[in-house]
Amino acid sequence: MEVRTYLTVVFRYAGKDTFQDGFRRALTDVLEDLVVGPELRESELAAAVPICLRSLRDAPRREALRTAEFMFGVERSHHDDLRTVQLNLNKPHGLPPHDVPVKAVRDLFGRPPRRPA
Repeated sequence: MEVRTYLTVVFRYAGKDTFQDGFRRALTDVLEDLVVGPELRESELAAAVPICLRSLRDAPRREALRTAEFMFGVERSHHDDLRTVQLNLNKPHGLPPHDVPVKAVRDLFGRPPRRPA
């Protein structure tokens, strides 16, 4: 979960040797789904990988992670495709600083909102 946007990525954990590859693919997928251009995607991937994992001491962010974990369980009970689960987790959910991670990411990259299909 990215702290500026609360964008959440989802991928199968297959051990520490493949963690970064799974993260890279999930981040690429969600940025592609949000119509972030290839140059910006590559820039974000370069900044995000390698990943620095550390203890999260911020109580509101820990609570946000617990909420995301719960919502992940709900989504997984309805969908087998993790890309679908990932996209649904980034739709409205009421977490700060934005109610909608999809909107926060689009704002961050200066992209106009997508029109409903």
